[in-house]
Amino acid sequence: MNAQLFQELLDGAGTNQAGLAQRVGVSRQLINKWKTVEVPATHVIRLEKVTGVPREKIRPDVFDEEFILQG
Repeated sequence: MNAQLFQELLDGAGTNQAGLAQRVGVSRQLINKWKTVEVPATHVIRLEKVTGVPREKIRPDVFDEEFILQG
């Protein structure tokens, strides 16, 4: 994940990494790991609900039909 998207998730949740972790139901360490790797698809819907960031933006390779069709 890029730094801009990661910050957008934090801003959308209105909290820091620890607060986002608590709201999503994962560890702070896992949230920190997502800075450098893709968010597992199993957590994207919950992230979308907590942050308001669309799932297509978080994981376009899984949720964006146009992205998938272009590949």
